[in-house]
Amino acid sequence: MSSCSKDTVGAYTPGPWHEHSVELYIVCGANGQAVADTEADSIDQDERFANARLIAAAPDLLEALIDTLDFLERHSNRWDGVNGKHPQVVVTAARAAIAKATGAA
Repeated sequence: MSSCSKDTVGAYTPGPWHEHSVELYIVCGANGQAVADTEADSIDQDERFANARLIAAAPDLLEALIDTLDFLERHSNRWDGVNGKHPQVVVTAARAAIAKATGAA
């Protein structure tokens, strides 16, 4: 079983997050509060919007990764890995990404 759980993800603004309907480079939480602003003079508008979309997906991605890690750990003896990577390498990478996202790293 994973050492991470959905209970560990509650420290950030609750999801779902979404791009602001007018200023697409701003990401808002479920309560409408801004959680991120990707506006920067050094990058173009398309890249700012792409960054906002990725940030807005973060809570969903984290939850999906936690669920996937739990599945992989329960069934790691039944699969050969992913893209030629040993199952333990994939599990270790998933744990590291979850730890980074939850501040446990």
